[in-house]
Amino acid sequence: MAPSPFGRNQWSATILAASIKQQLDGQNCRDYFVLMETGWIVRDQTVVCPDVAVCCDRFPERFIKAPPRLVIEVFSHSTAEKDQTSKRALYEFEKVTYYLMLNTATERFQLLRLIDRVYVEQPSDELILIPLHNTCQLELLVPRVPKN
Repeated sequence: MAPSPFGRNQWSATILAASIKQQLDGQNCRDYFVLMETGWIVRDQTVVCPDVAVCCDRFPERFIKAPPRLVIEVFSHSTAEKDQTSKRALYEFEKVTYYLMLNTATERFQLLRLIDRVYVEQPSDELILIPLHNTCQLELLVPRVPKN
């Protein structure tokens, strides 16, 4: 497991999580909750810690136990390859409906949606729409890191 994100990546994940929480509260999406850097025990020997996870299972006392509806990974130079390959394959296999990757260096999203058990890249720009449920939809903007 990689160390926790830092600097630009941590800031971006926090902005996204706060936006998601605000939107879920505003739409009365009571069945959903957002977590940051919380371990998901996939199997006995497989644990991942998504930067941001939106779940609709019971609120975890310690760990996420069921596949989140949305996982967000914020790339760092050292994690980009793992986020795009092994984590992508794991999330696809475990049926995570949406996998959103953010590259803070290029300030670009890559959104994958599970369709017929396979991830299909969705059109994405600076603003993306993610329909979690009939009554719950997320609108996310690429976080822009403040310039010094």
